[in-house]
Amino acid sequence: MDGKTLLTIGAKEILDGLASSDYAANGGFGVSSSNLNPFPTEGILQATQDPTDKSTNLSGNLIASCEDSQVVSPANRVLIDASGNVYDSSSVGGLTKRITSAAKTYSFGVTDMVSYAGSTYATSTTHMAKINTSAWTWTEDSAVFASSSVHHPLLVYEQRLYAGDGNLLKYTTDGVNFSTILTLASTERIVALGIDPSTGQMLISTQVSYNPTDSVQQKGIVYLYDGNSEKPTRKIIVEEMVTAFVPHGGLVHVGMGQIWGYWTGTGVALPRQAA
Repeated sequence: MDGKTLLTIGAKEILDGLASSDYAANGGFGVSSSNLNPFPTEGILQATQDPTDKSTNLSGNLIASCEDSQVVSPANRVLIDASGNVYDSSSVGGLTKRITSAAKTYSFGVTDMVSYAGSTYATSTTHMAKINTSAWTWTEDSAVFASSSVHHPLLVYEQRLYAGDGNLLKYTTDGVNFSTILTLASTERIVALGIDPSTGQMLISTQVSYNPTDSVQQKGIVYLYDGNSEKPTRKIIVEEMVTAFVPHGGLVHVGMGQIWGYWTGTGVALPRQAA
């Protein structure tokens, strides 16, 4: 009878169709296959479009990006490279270099970008820059950090802009003046900030003894924090330093050490454990 059997094609079925080698007949496609998209038409594997190089004007390694702060005709993305050059990205053209000749030092892991209250903010090793993406001008020393050469993650939470500054969590409402809201142990350093969708609280990643390159495996800590109290709500020990919290598809994806997992509310699990 038509409709009696339901055929579902998901991640598991796609992997089941993979042959053990390009020369084996135990699968539908070989291990060297690429650019396959099974979703536009049911039952047919489509080839995806070739990627387009949009980096013609790129003069350094991109290290951070965020959405544009402008409401009228915003760019798809605002980006910054390791030399402090600021770009915008449009859907038609490539990257357009908007700001050059940075005076401060921007580096991978240290620098973060967010859009907040009509402006874009980026952190250097020593300061937070305020970028006007309407006129493409910036003030590199808009706010000052107490600790240099540590991660300076940013997060917009409860109508405030929060920033990690060593073992201090700070916030600003004007983009200029920082106030310290939370002080952690002197040996800890804040690495990443995010939001837990199940509780609505802030996620604060720290390393128990700061090793920014993660060359030595050390346990990490993830705090849950309400953004106002004197102490965090919860303290959760994880296996490695958590370097990023990225919300996507109803999950908070997590970079931790050399793996990419997801946040469970009580720790980090590998993607295959979600099935």
